[in-house]
Amino acid sequence: MFKKIVWANDGSIMTERLLPVVRDLAETHAGAKVIVAHVQEHFSIGRKPVLDEDHRALDAALQRTVQDLTAEGVDAELSLAAARAGHAADVLADLARDADADLIVAGSHGQGPVAGFFVGGFTIHLLKVASCPVLVVPRTAPHDRT
Repeated sequence: MFKKIVWANDGSIMTERLLPVVRDLAETHAGAKVIVAHVQEHFSIGRKPVLDEDHRALDAALQRTVQDLTAEGVDAELSLAAARAGHAADVLADLARDADADLIVAGSHGQGPVAGFFVGGFTIHLLKVASCPVLVVPRTAPHDRT
């Protein structure tokens, strides 16, 4: 039984598609806590930030997702963290370990091929460093298939 589920969420369309999976897991494992986790990576060349976007809108959207889950009866909370570029999987794995999570839910693809090229394979690295099982949901989730 899963008591604590960490949902790796980067705000991409892929992670939005994970919501039904996360909701089903929380309902199937009554009383499971869902931790919606976002790790903002900081990119820089020398000391100059690159792609240093304002993440307040994403943080607010994730907070609304947590509020919606809570309104549906799911015990949910938001966890925000920061990491150097290429280290988000390590930070997320640490977050899951510190929360004593039983499961991490992540998408097979996140922000897209360009970001994936620069950042590297977040999910692949997460599979290597996580101390609990990682459920990887493919780009086309079963409920999306016709």
